Amino acid sequence: MKIFREQWAGMSLSFDLGLVKGDTEMAAAVWRNLLGARGARGILFDEPSSPSSSSPASASTSYYRRSINLVGGSSSPIRATDSQGLLLSEAQDDNSGVHDFSPGADSDKYVTYPEVMERVIGYVRREVVRMESVEDVDVMGVRRTGREGEGVDALKFGKI
Repeated sequence: MKIFREQWAGMSLSFDLGLVKGDTEMAAAVWRNLLGARGARGILFDEPSSPSSSSPASASTSYYRRSINLVGGSSSPIRATDSQGLLLSEAQDDNSGVHDFSPGADSDKYVTYPEVMERVIGYVRREVVRMESVEDVDVMGVRRTGREGEGVDALKFGKI
C-alpha cells in the first residue's frame, strides 16, 4: 500500500504541475502514470536470436522490456537485485493493466504515443475548462435524502 500511496502522491503532484506549467509536463504525467512509461527503456523490435546472447530474448525472437519499480523510492532492493534478475523482471507482464503491443508487428504503434498524448491532454484541458463552469451548488446537489443523484449529469466526464 505504501507504493500505491507514493504513486498516487506522485501522480497528483505531476498533474498539478502539468496544470500550471503546461502540456509538456501533463503529457509526461500521463505517460508515466497512465501508460506505465512504456518505451522508457527503448522499444524492442524483432531480432534474430543468437546463441551467445544471455538476454531473455535468446530463447525467442522477441520480448517485452518494461521499466519496473522494485520497491517504492528505496534504492537498497535495486542494488540487491542482480542484472539477470532485472532483465527477467523487465520481460514479464507487470499486470498493470496497460496494454503492451507485441514485439515485432505491433511495436511500431508505440511511435504513435505523441499523438495519443496530444489527444489525452486536449481532453483533460477541455474537461478542466468544463468543470470550472459548473457551479458549486450543482456539485453539492440539493442535499436532501433521496435526491442525491440530481445534478450528477453535469459532473460526468465527456467523450474523448
